[in-house]
Amino acid sequence: IFFRHMLPILTQFLSPTPRSEPTAKAPVLAQARCGPIDADAGTWAIGLRLLPDHPALNCRPPVRFHFVLDNSGSMGQGTVRARDCFAELVGLADGPCSLTLFANQAHLVGSEFRAPAAMRATKLPPQGMTNISDGLRTAVDVIKKFERAATERGRMHHILVLLSDGGHNQGPGPAEVLPQLGADLRRAAPGVRVSAVVVGVTAASSTSMGMQVRQHLETVPLPALQPIYFAVSAGQMQEALGQVQQGLGSLRGSLVEVELVGAPGGTGLQRSLGQPPAPRLAMCAAEAEQALFCTAPAGARPSLLRVDGQAVPIAAPAESEPFDSE
Repeated sequence: IFFRHMLPILTQFLSPTPRSEPTAKAPVLAQARCGPIDADAGTWAIGLRLLPDHPALNCRPPVRFHFVLDNSGSMGQGTVRARDCFAELVGLADGPCSLTLFANQAHLVGSEFRAPAAMRATKLPPQGMTNISDGLRTAVDVIKKFERAATERGRMHHILVLLSDGGHNQGPGPAEVLPQLGADLRRAAPGVRVSAVVVGVTAASSTSMGMQVRQHLETVPLPALQPIYFAVSAGQMQEALGQVQQGLGSLRGSLVEVELVGAPGGTGLQRSLGQPPAPRLAMCAAEAEQALFCTAPAGARPSLLRVDGQAVPIAAPAESEPFDSE
């Protein structure tokens, strides 16, 4: 009887203990480092680099283009040439594209272009003044409509391309309209992903207006493109648009979400200094190091990011080489 009771205990004791397999470490897919801009004021620059094996580098998101084209009298035949250049970009898109022309007011030529030939075949309305604000408002309305119809919010990447040869001279100006336009877009579509490309033709085009467009409407910068493209004359416009086409054609990465982890209250990420800090940002994947900015309480240093769900430690200034945050 004694052995009958002891047998299960002895069997359990003498049986070999199964060895647990070591847990495989997740591969390192990104690196980050930081440097102080003004540590006393709590302003830091963060350099983020995706490593070659990061899946976002080889998976481009679905893209739609929204072209906003100047149809003022000073453009002349430049409007036709620009439209034909835009049409070539339709072939790079994964969904229907839109074309808005603006003169005295905006005119939505179409929002369902799927082939270059269809856009080239459009009949252009009469030319007139320069109402950039109305052109941008119309394009943003198209983006909001697409977002409402999307089955997965934020999945589509909208690229807004604005081309103008002069300053706004009809209706409320962009400086007055853009802040509210951007706020309305984010309220209507909180997960919206918008990149902006601005092409200025002749010295009369406004650099500050182009930067305002990017500041208020853009949620995802494009690292492969310049902030603003300029053509000295209408004759050189096609060359500038060719550069834009080449940059857009080289996009091959998808979007990654970057989040600041374990940060004290009042800390946030910015794409450029002066913008409101946010706890997380979407970025277009790129092989080159990209700069972010961080605002934090004085004396606090950012130490950890989460990039598409993976924890990425931020190397302290003493552990990393200085880098250019421009």
